[in-house]
Amino acid sequence: MKSVYSFIQTPDSYEAGIVTAEKLKTISPEIVFIFFSIHYSLEEFFEAFYSIIPKEKVIISAGTGDGVYSPEGVFNNGVCAVGLNSEGKISCSAAVCDTKDLSSYNRTELCMDEVIKKSAGPLKAGLVLSNFVNDGVEISKGTNEKSNAPFTGALTGDDWLFKKGYVILNGEIYQNAVLIAGLSGDFEYACNCASGWKPIGRSGIVNQSEGNVIKFIDNKTAYEFLESEFGFPPKEAELGVISIAVYNDDGSFFLRTPSKIDMDTGFITCFGSIPKNSMVRVCNATKQDVTEGAEKCVKGLNTANFRPVLGIVISCGGRKWILQDDITKEIEFIKEKFGADFPFTGFASFGEFGPFHLENGKYTETYFHNVTYSVMIIGEKN
Repeated sequence: MKSVYSFIQTPDSYEAGIVTAEKLKTISPEIVFIFFSIHYSLEEFFEAFYSIIPKEKVIISAGTGDGVYSPEGVFNNGVCAVGLNSEGKISCSAAVCDTKDLSSYNRTELCMDEVIKKSAGPLKAGLVLSNFVNDGVEISKGTNEKSNAPFTGALTGDDWLFKKGYVILNGEIYQNAVLIAGLSGDFEYACNCASGWKPIGRSGIVNQSEGNVIKFIDNKTAYEFLESEFGFPPKEAELGVISIAVYNDDGSFFLRTPSKIDMDTGFITCFGSIPKNSMVRVCNATKQDVTEGAEKCVKGLNTANFRPVLGIVISCGGRKWILQDDITKEIEFIKEKFGADFPFTGFASFGEFGPFHLENGKYTETYFHNVTYSVMIIGEKN
């Protein structure tokens, strides 16, 4: 297997497409993953890209984020792509759905059915992307019910504006869509997630919620509960950074962050739903906590029995907001483990997908997370 990455920061969309394709064509890629900052004309980029690499020669999954991750650093502006020539060992089947009158779950269900139908064999791993208006919990439910394969991925976005985000499949651009790319064949993988956020204060029970709107916790409005456990009123500027731990039956937890506070009702809208009767705790994190979370994630990637070929790195925009210049530590952990020239791509997201790697070597189901670092490594047997 061969892989190569391309990173460019030119503001010219057509030039970015030409440079990216010229770099990737050196390995005749079968599969390409591309992530953009929101500043590019995607139509111009792909017009240029396909003038170098014919559309019928490659499967492309792509999305926009709050900046991009590359082996050269984490940047607010730019395009980073990674191409793979698996020498026929990996098959990728992909589907996208933006049907307006369908739920997030139904969109995912349709995509998964099409991906599985087109797949050359059982799915082993995959990528899921969606605009942030979709419910990540419903999306992860849809992937888990259709396949045991682990998925990494994220909700796409923009410059921390929470106005738009795009997913792209083979040059076609979608908003408010779910995109699934499933991988099958003769390859190995490793994936993991971690956050570093630490629960504080008392636990509470969600008394009432409606989708991703959390209304009452411990017979207080959701806002009153957050305020009582923080010890001070949460500020609007802290949205996307404040987190709520939602506990599983085994004591593990995943995170939800608020995207909106209705001060009239005290209800809080999150980036993913929290079911009624869930046990929750408020969380907080320092820069050191966030950095340690990324380090824990990378250390938990078990690649001892295969040669890593490429990586997909997803990190919440809230982590970038907290770490500021220290955000580069998240990619330093990747480079320390896999080498300075290891090809990978990624972006800062508005919600993350991924499983936890367990001590017994197995994986949990794919969860939807917030303020989390999610990595997938693809490779071949030694």
